[in-house]
Amino acid sequence: MLLLAQTLQPTGQNNIPFLLPFRGGDCMLATNSTTTEAIIATLGNLPQKDASISLTKYHKGIPLSDDIRVVDIQPDCATIQASRREIFPCLKGEIHLHSQKFPRSLSGRINPVDFSQGTFLLSDLAYEDWKERSFERVQPKESIYVNLHHDKGTFRVFLKDISVNGMGILGYKTIDPSNQLGVGEKVMLGFQLSGGEPLLILAGKLVYRRKISWEMVQFGIQLFPNADQKDTLEQFISHREDDILDEIDQAYIRSFVPHRVENLYF
Repeated sequence: MLLLAQTLQPTGQNNIPFLLPFRGGDCMLATNSTTTEAIIATLGNLPQKDASISLTKYHKGIPLSDDIRVVDIQPDCATIQASRREIFPCLKGEIHLHSQKFPRSLSGRINPVDFSQGTFLLSDLAYEDWKERSFERVQPKESIYVNLHHDKGTFRVFLKDISVNGMGILGYKTIDPSNQLGVGEKVMLGFQLSGGEPLLILAGKLVYRRKISWEMVQFGIQLFPNADQKDTLEQFISHREDDILDEIDQAYIRSFVPHRVENLYF
């Protein structure tokens, strides 16, 4: 069983237990060419064998961690040596780096992983205001539709991810072309976590609205479940988390399976 990311010390601000309106869902980025040069300089000054940098990668909602070191520096990227090969199949897209030697946490974008060397290039480096998640969050395995009830009407949206007190939903911008669903609006949400499960009706409040493409909008909603609903959500999240970790294990095992017929014989 894989270990989840260790709890990080908060930045001094209150923990936000629901989705935030920033890139990655948990941080605000600040970057420019000067910032990139400063970050590269900071990484370049680390001892070659320094292992005090931790990596966090969110995979289907759950945090995975690894201890890493910087093995090479280039003007606009860094080569990173990872140690936990079982999470290599998940190392795609954005990751977060933390160290007491950094003025703030860093984010970056992973380029293809070299499985044989256990390394990857990290580009698009930026400082971020890291906000630790207070509650476990998962993405559903199958598509889950949510009926969002508002005094302006009922909207059909998709569940992106969920925790015991927050959820992210996706909808086509055509459901609310006049932007009536604004931050602070109170809503009711009806959905089934899986087939055969009873319908959940939860009260919520919109905490952000963000356009993510020319046709899609993402909403962050704070949930207010009662005790029974909270138990239902916790059970779903726990089971889904186990499923995700098992999927990661299976992906790692499959990475050793030959993909070509001739490899089975030669």
